[in-house]
Amino acid sequence: MGTTTSSSRVEETISTHYDYASVLEEQVNGEESFRLYRVTSCRFEAILYNPKHSPHCFSLYRVPEETEARKKFRDFCKRLAPFYQSSPKCYNSEVLQDLISCLEQHPDWSLAHVATHVGLSECLKHKEIADSVDSACKDKQRTPLHMASRSGKMDFVQTLMEHDPRLLVKDKSGNTPLHYAAERYPEILDSFLKKAKELGNQLAEVVNTTNSSNQSPLDIACRYSQGDSVQMLLEAGADPDKSHNGCHPIHIAIDAKSDSCVATLLEFHPEQVNVRDSKYGGTPLHWAKTKEAVELLLDSGADIEAHNHDGETPLHIMARRKRLDCTIVLLSRGAEVNSQSKDGSTPLHQAAMVQDVDIVRALIVFGANVNITNKRYETPRHVATVVRQHGWQEVVHALGFVGAAACDKSKSRCTLECNKPFQGEMTIGGTPVKAAERLPGYYDTIKLAAAAVASVLPQSRSYQDSVDAPRKGPHKESIFKSRHKKEAILSMDGGGIRGLILIQLLLALEEFTKQPIIQLFDWIAGTSTGGILALAITHGKSARYCQGLYFRMKDLVFEGQRPYDSEPLEKFLKQEFGESVKMTSVLHPRVLVTGVLADRRPASLHFFRNFDVPDEDWDAAQSISRFSQPPKPSDQLVWRAARGTGAAPSFFRAMGPFLDGGLIANNPTLDALTDIHKYNRLVRGDTACSFGLVVSLGTGVPPPMHVQSFDVFKPESIWDATNVLMGARALGELLVDQATATHGPVVERARAWCQMLGTPYYRFSSPMSSDVGLDETDDRILVKMLWETRVYVIQNYKEFVELGKLLTS
Repeated sequence: MGTTTSSSRVEETISTHYDYASVLEEQVNGEESFRLYRVTSCRFEAILYNPKHSPHCFSLYRVPEETEARKKFRDFCKRLAPFYQSSPKCYNSEVLQDLISCLEQHPDWSLAHVATHVGLSECLKHKEIADSVDSACKDKQRTPLHMASRSGKMDFVQTLMEHDPRLLVKDKSGNTPLHYAAERYPEILDSFLKKAKELGNQLAEVVNTTNSSNQSPLDIACRYSQGDSVQMLLEAGADPDKSHNGCHPIHIAIDAKSDSCVATLLEFHPEQVNVRDSKYGGTPLHWAKTKEAVELLLDSGADIEAHNHDGETPLHIMARRKRLDCTIVLLSRGAEVNSQSKDGSTPLHQAAMVQDVDIVRALIVFGANVNITNKRYETPRHVATVVRQHGWQEVVHALGFVGAAACDKSKSRCTLECNKPFQGEMTIGGTPVKAAERLPGYYDTIKLAAAAVASVLPQSRSYQDSVDAPRKGPHKESIFKSRHKKEAILSMDGGGIRGLILIQLLLALEEFTKQPIIQLFDWIAGTSTGGILALAITHGKSARYCQGLYFRMKDLVFEGQRPYDSEPLEKFLKQEFGESVKMTSVLHPRVLVTGVLADRRPASLHFFRNFDVPDEDWDAAQSISRFSQPPKPSDQLVWRAARGTGAAPSFFRAMGPFLDGGLIANNPTLDALTDIHKYNRLVRGDTACSFGLVVSLGTGVPPPMHVQSFDVFKPESIWDATNVLMGARALGELLVDQATATHGPVVERARAWCQMLGTPYYRFSSPMSSDVGLDETDDRILVKMLWETRVYVIQNYKEFVELGKLLTS
């Protein structure tokens, strides 16, 4: 209300103080009495008597001039009296002060305005106050209903509604009471809509009225993230096609990061999912600011490849706005990573321009062409070099180590350092890395591979691979077997989310062979994350789809703290593999997925297979008959096999009798070869094919770490106790590391085993600059890990070329 001077401050006093003073003027209404006294020749005081608390009374003001005192008294008799006559709350110094201050500061306000502002809803029943409920103040032209809805005074709104006020009256800004209610008071908005319907108003007209800025109440509700209000307005006939400054309500809701409003809009008007703003031609997906919004829009049918007026897809926008989480969602849902805008720029150009190394890496690992040029013949490396903002060298390195070529001076006329081959050195996990020279035909190889793989495993725009993904005819043997009469075997290690490294290596195999993985191998074995991938590939999912699958899965299953709730993982696996699909629904390639039967001691290694193997030792079978037997392959559900192989202790609950296969065979190569040999001996006999090729893929090699204390002994001092605790912890980690080892001696044993058989053996597992956790969810850490894998592939270019030729020729 502002500062109140001492002469106009309401003061509580005693009536006997004025027994000696003369009364100049008086207003009496029953027991109520308001008097103007001459206290002295230069002091005039207005006193309001409290009829129920005599002798207490209130001194409303004190002035030295009689003329001023009389004028003010008469004004109070006219404007203040209706309040204390209609509400006992007014016999309070604070309330009176608020009333007087409001009357003095806003002389143009009606009594209804004052009652609304001060909060005296019961005063609206007084005739003189009620007569002004539709009046508008001069400055902002707001009615009391505007004020009540703007301040959320529901009691006032309900009382005002009894006088049937005008709902469509506009203030100076063109706002109706509905506009203000839509900001943050859904209960008031609801009462307005009910009253409008009761009065016979056309609801569509009421809810679609716009203000001076062409904003409807629906626009306002979306801007302030009022999901309930949005629903009420839509139910009343609000039009989502009305635009404000070229934007539709759904664009406004997206800009306000209000997923609830977006979801409600799409529930009532699903066609709004691809509506465009008139200024930029952007769809809601272009406007999205959070990964939750991107997921919501894509799940609602948003066009992931929609182009705005500049020919940019949502992926271009996310890269330019440095929204890594949104970028990852789009990529994992199948966005075209090399899409070009009208000027020829790709999302990688945009990421290079804003110097965001994380998005640059993300685009690279999802298949971005680092040497594509825009219409000015500029490569992403050139763009990063020209901009030279903070972090530009890191971006150039991210591009250079994966094969970014020098600028073509004959076309771009580049005079910067990017017109020369990139030369750089670094270390990843103790492994020195030197930028490879330009690899002849490498990116042509990638381009051809993508086309070839897509022709065999077509991807729809919705990017929904399934267990029934179409393939070109049944494959009973690999390309390798059809040409060499020997079988090719793929083995994939366990490692949690680091299964993304496996996928990156599988993508490299597809690039170098120009064939999908499913056509390259006769046997696919896997443990834990490798087992889930083995099942996914066997059931028709492409490596690129699996990459997106893992990025989507991590945020769903690794939520909260360990051990994680198993239900989201099981729901996800059912969705991807189907609830009733059996292991034997796909017979080629043969699949071997490890699990550990932990309901017995010693624990037993179990293979989830899509084929039967008879027990060769009847006595051994009889000895374990007292334990529950796993389902036969023809009865084993695929999703349960995936769940069983991934039941890592301390991460997820056991799956029946099963724990994670990594407890016994985290690198399942030798175990798979043993099981295949057993199958050949017992089932195939003389018709068995020998091993012709073994490919083993790992989930990365963490950097070596120094262990300070590893000894456990009887402590003789407090310092010894600390060392013992550290040693016990280190020893525990040592035991876990060795029990779940995937590299080192276990690899050398498999290599030696294959060499003795004369079978080619290839082992790929990229070094890591940091030990990434099995449940890591940080996109920045993961894309860096995958980028390092990409660097590893290029560093081992010759080995991949050699393997590619062996698999396909």
